[in-house]
Amino acid sequence: MKLDLYLVIGLTKESRHWSPEFLEALKTKLNPNSIQVVDLPGSGKFHHQPSPAKMEKIVNEARAQLKFNPGHQRMVIAMSLGGMSAWSWSSQHPEDFTHMVMINSSLGSLSPFWKRVQPKAIFKFFQIASTKKGLKKEKHILDLCSNNKKNADGIHHAWAKIGEEANMSLANTIRQLIAGMRFKPEAAPKIPLLVIAAKHDRLAHFSCSEAIADHASAKLVLADDPEIGHAFHVDAPVMLAETIQSWITESARSS
Repeated sequence: MKLDLYLVIGLTKESRHWSPEFLEALKTKLNPNSIQVVDLPGSGKFHHQPSPAKMEKIVNEARAQLKFNPGHQRMVIAMSLGGMSAWSWSSQHPEDFTHMVMINSSLGSLSPFWKRVQPKAIFKFFQIASTKKGLKKEKHILDLCSNNKKNADGIHHAWAKIGEEANMSLANTIRQLIAGMRFKPEAAPKIPLLVIAAKHDRLAHFSCSEAIADHASAKLVLADDPEIGHAFHVDAPVMLAETIQSWITESARSS
């Protein structure tokens, strides 16, 4: 089976924020034909561009940068706000992906705001927004998103460098937040879906993922390790890749 992977990360992040250990684990465990990492408009190499405030427009701008081989299996792996964009993407362009993985995500039509962004996380957002780019800002971000201190310390300087080079503007951050809050889809994607969540995620409550899995009749995997938080790919990169590998193997057998 030839498999192409497409990775979409979450709020204020870009393609370089994916954990290198996770990318390496995907290569080892899934042996993909290709891995394409996506920069949403307003982030990464597009950080000078305005981000749309509607998920559908975010998707259509991001889609233009990718290549699709109709003869391959095509899996989108998406985190947090990236999961919302992947859901919208598969609804607008159902021919693009054959499989979808959503990690620590949420949908406005299924979960209340205070579960999608937990109250303590809101305070942390203000702290992050009021801090200038650099090591201190990234420390606040990792304190919120990562529960594995050793792994977080290992990427702290790398994330600070990314922030110095292509920091997402406050205006684009707000537009992404508005897009995420406004996005309230109805129908579930008509492709196999795996939903993964960390029970100790301090940003999005894991019940948001439970609601997605229930709504879509999808497989749900909950991680109960206190060292796994919102940035699952940072905290447990090999475990995350193995979970995806097990699911795609099961899907192939049952198809």
